[in-house]
Amino acid sequence: MDYNRIIQEAKKKNVSMPSLAKMINVSKTTLYKSMSGETESMKIETLEKIAEAINVPLRNFFDPEAYDGVTTSGIEEMKKKINDQMAVIDYLSHKLEELSRKYDIEIQMRDNQIQKQKEIIEKRSK
Repeated sequence: MDYNRIIQEAKKKNVSMPSLAKMINVSKTTLYKSMSGETESMKIETLEKIAEAINVPLRNFFDPEAYDGVTTSGIEEMKKKINDQMAVIDYLSHKLEELSRKYDIEIQMRDNQIQKQKEIIEKRSK
């Protein structure tokens, strides 16, 4: 990802970075941090908003040699696969949390049983 390309494309359209930030509904600070590489890479949704805001194809932001042969439909298919994988990850994460809670409850019940058995043993030994 070449953020200079975004800046160049915005300049061609006479759009300043503060104006661009306002157009895509992010703070100037957030946009500047993303453009400077200070934060993690920009989400594809944000890049799409920028492309739409300055009316240029999304591919203009990328090095053409690095993405030679990649089509818009290929990108859409990749996004769909990523979204599907994220849905699976979210589902598995939810299931893992459920299992964790279930086992926490079972451990607590077992601990309670052990405690009751200890109390019974103490009463018998008296």
